[in-house]
Amino acid sequence: MNVPTLPMIYHLRNVIQIGTTLVQWSATQSNVTDCTFGVWYGAESPVETNRTPDTTVWYSGSMSEYSTTFSQREPCYVAIAAINETETGFQAILFQLLFNSEFF
Repeated sequence: MNVPTLPMIYHLRNVIQIGTTLVQWSATQSNVTDCTFGVWYGAESPVETNRTPDTTVWYSGSMSEYSTTFSQREPCYVAIAAINETETGFQAILFQLLFNSEFF
């Protein structure tokens, strides 16, 4: 029996530019079509992911690179996981996004 597997996230990275943070990641191909990536932000690690994501990004079987942006005014952590109605995939490695207050 072939069990569908949610995409795995890898190469999580970010760029901070004048208060806007671009978060980018790569994802493996998957045969699941009803999937999104949940993105959660938090002030502490681990980020609470047992709630509705702060934002979502649609998964496409023809893409391997994804991104989202958010307005950042203080350091924070980000967690990203592939999700659908019944499953939550493995979370990407959590990391702290720092920012430089000199730009504000």
